[in-house]
Amino acid sequence: STKTAKKPKKDERGALVNRMGVDPWHNWEAHYEVLPGKEKVVSELKQLAEKADHIYLATDLDREREAIAWHLREVIGGDDARYSRVVFNEITKNAIRQAFNKPGELNIDRVNAQQARRFMDRVVGYMVSPPLWKKIARGLSA
Repeated sequence: STKTAKKPKKDERGALVNRMGVDPWHNWEAHYEVLPGKEKVVSELKQLAEKADHIYLATDLDREREAIAWHLREVIGGDDARYSRVVFNEITKNAIRQAFNKPGELNIDRVNAQQARRFMDRVVGYMVSPPLWKKIARGLSA
């Protein structure tokens, strides 16, 4: 039998975008939302940021933490010049002092690497996992 592909209805597309976090109908654009219950935290961060002369984004140095720092900057907003990136891998006075003495900028290549990994997890995982469940074993993920 022949199967015909059909474009999902708008509400079905919205559910797919929310579930996958990418929009296949608009150049695979990433879609982000503040997690339910975290709106107050975001509001508080924005209020604190409004009062700050400068904002330091401090996390470990890997693509996931770089993306977290980027997301914080995106959700807080404001002039990018107000932000600096500091990195330390240990919570010691010396490590923290060194990080703040040499602040840098967000590494957008690292952010893009995390975005690409997330994209592949979502697209491949959401599209390949269901057939795996049917053919091999429930609970497997691609």
